[in-house]
Amino acid sequence: MSRLRRSALVMVPIVTLGVFVGAPSAYARHTPEHKYSVGISTGAADNLTGVKVYRYDENISAGGLCGDPYVPPIMFQSQWVPINPNPANDWIELGTMHKTSSCKYWYWGYAVNGAWVSIGTSGNVGNAGHYFEIVRGPTGNTWKYNIDVTTIYEAPIYVQRLGHHVHAGLEGYNPAAVVPQHFYYNLQFNVGGPWYYWSTHLTDVMSPPMCGGFSTNTLWRSSQNSPC
Repeated sequence: MSRLRRSALVMVPIVTLGVFVGAPSAYARHTPEHKYSVGISTGAADNLTGVKVYRYDENISAGGLCGDPYVPPIMFQSQWVPINPNPANDWIELGTMHKTSSCKYWYWGYAVNGAWVSIGTSGNVGNAGHYFEIVRGPTGNTWKYNIDVTTIYEAPIYVQRLGHHVHAGLEGYNPAAVVPQHFYYNLQFNVGGPWYYWSTHLTDVMSPPMCGGFSTNTLWRSSQNSPC
């Protein structure tokens, strides 16, 4: 999903934080340097209320500089829930952004009509493994961003609207960067409270030089300019 080019603040229902307006998020309209290696589950399509993945914060060098986390070149280990009725331009996202092998940030936010709203970032990220989870609350009034057992943000984003499908994988803005093969484990989606492992109705989006694939139904792998 596109999060680049800082714009003026936009009034939205819950926050007025940093908004980054880039190319529309539909894959067919991304910019030439914008690449994906993403697994997708369309199981329970149009009724989804969350996505969960276990992964490591890899040491990925995007060829950038530490500083403003949204300035390319940059790479993302990401997961997101496109939201009905406009899943190409409305989504909720959580992940790790990489500038250099030692400069990375957790980030969380959402998009409205293709405009990225950065709710927050957190630096000093190591390379440990964590569960990353986006889930709608049991009453349907809030969405939560969780890392392991900690809720890092909760707000009434897209109240009473449901996810079209769920995504997890690698995304980036530097096709020359070398990203070794890495994995996204225990892929799960949420439907109104219960969690389910990805099993069928799987697809992907890949754009060279990125590569990837399902090693199992619940294990996605990604890389760029590196063995697939």
